[in-house]
Amino acid sequence: MEGKKRRILMVNLPYSGHTNPSLGLVRCLVAAGHEVDYVQADGFRARVEASGARFVPYDAPPNTYDAPPHSCVSALNEVLNWGAAYRTVRRIGANYDCLIYELLFFPGKALAAELGIPSYRLISTFALNRNLLRVLGQTGGPYLTALFRSERLCTALSRLFLPKFSLREKIPKFSLRENNLAEALVSEAPPHNFIYTLRDFQPEEACFPETKYHFVGPAVEDRAEEPFSFGESGNPIVYISFGTLMHADKRFWKKLIAAFAGRRVEVICAVGSEKLVCSLGDLPQNVRVYARVPQLTVLRRASLFVTHGGMNSVNEALYYGVPMIVIPFGLDQPLVGRELARRKLGRVIVPRELTAARLWRTAKDLRRDPEAREARIEMQRKAQASGGNLEVAKCILEDLAAREAGRRAE
Repeated sequence: MEGKKRRILMVNLPYSGHTNPSLGLVRCLVAAGHEVDYVQADGFRARVEASGARFVPYDAPPNTYDAPPHSCVSALNEVLNWGAAYRTVRRIGANYDCLIYELLFFPGKALAAELGIPSYRLISTFALNRNLLRVLGQTGGPYLTALFRSERLCTALSRLFLPKFSLREKIPKFSLRENNLAEALVSEAPPHNFIYTLRDFQPEEACFPETKYHFVGPAVEDRAEEPFSFGESGNPIVYISFGTLMHADKRFWKKLIAAFAGRRVEVICAVGSEKLVCSLGDLPQNVRVYARVPQLTVLRRASLFVTHGGMNSVNEALYYGVPMIVIPFGLDQPLVGRELARRKLGRVIVPRELTAARLWRTAKDLRRDPEAREARIEMQRKAQASGGNLEVAKCILEDLAAREAGRRAE
């Protein structure tokens, strides 16, 4: 990846699941001698700077931290974040060699074209087409994915919200061909799209040509994590976590803990907040609860992972060959769970059917299933042979060099 030093601009929206994979790409690019500036919300400043990028805050961002999650105010703030990120990139972007953006920043391709620079898209969930968006709309629960339940609903809400991107100043409308968010996500794809999973795990994989869609595998390389002390029982480790957004309530966690209480396993729970840690009170001797844990460190040792089915967590578990039980709440999680079950890589329990007895029974069955073990081993082999962010960096830098050579030859 040696050659001309590049000035690279990256942009993302303030979601950990969409940001975390990209930080490994920053490290790869910086290690190769390139300069990376990263446009993000202020809450991500420390993580962005730790990756080696120069942090660029949104211009005139909304106040996103006082609104209750999943409220109307929170939903409006999400729309305003898109606009704030857009305005920032539009103001500074012409001074860079390229723009790298994540799927949710859907005007990325059109904005880069306006700035006269090439663009590259990162995808932290599955690659999406119209049918998969409809599946997300039907199964994704009361979240943004509900927008895709019908074309009429999606078009109406897109027309209502897209003008909000220019609330704070007069700017031209996005030069998108569509005024529909679903169509923008599907149709506004640049020449190179990098998906942080394996083609073998992608639903409807034949719809995504290899020349345009690069399945680079999980982004687990060189992620620095704090030390973690495991117990000394020597028993198999059951790791339970529901990500950064899906913080289940106390009653739900009590069911999860009861399934493994007193069993010959060591249970490590990451519940998302210190308040919830305290509320769970006295715990069985074989159960330890934390607000957060270093996930990769724990997954390397885990014998079972109970998860909401967030894409990053699932890809990391596939990389380490860990059996999974998915309890999906919404968004892309039901689709992720479906694909795990279809490929015999895990089992799914819908939240309303969860009991301690069912969870324990499912865990035992999964651990004893020889077909599931073979499927996990094969997927782990492929995941660990994939290129990850090193492959993304290599492809982007080679494409930039080829573009430059083509201009010189004209």
